[in-house]
Amino acid sequence: MMPDSDLDLLLCFVPNLTVIAVIVAVIGLWYAWRRRREATGASPVPISLLVVEQLARAAQRRGGVQAAIGLVGVPVMVIMEMSPHAESGGLGAIALTVVACIGLRGFFAARGLLAMIERRGEPVTAELDGRTLILRRADDETHIDVSPAAIARARRHAVPRSIARRA
Repeated sequence: MMPDSDLDLLLCFVPNLTVIAVIVAVIGLWYAWRRRREATGASPVPISLLVVEQLARAAQRRGGVQAAIGLVGVPVMVIMEMSPHAESGGLGAIALTVVACIGLRGFFAARGLLAMIERRGEPVTAELDGRTLILRRADDETHIDVSPAAIARARRHAVPRSIARRA
């Protein structure tokens, strides 16, 4: 049976979209519950600044790539929307704008960590509280969330690039 109007067409997709929205909501709640549980059971553990530098550089790279994909993708999606066959209504450009903003936030958060490590003056301490990497100075504090896999990788390969270039 073919729908007669746009409203009938929309009503054909509402049950499917509702099921997808419920599944996404359940997965999101499960991730939030898991992260909260990990954070409450963890106690802060001191971590080397070499590991922090490795994690921050990786986060900065990821954020930069994500921001570049988002920023380049927005004009492409807008141009694609101008074609006579486009029907999505600009949702792709909106999604890529969100991706770019998340990437820029990650890039600048990691850049802040690196700047705090490189700044001369009072000592910097770093600790890992669950998945959150916290960097403290006498007058400043910053943090980023990192995955357990990234932490394990950085602990295995923590060679500071800034020192390697000086040698």
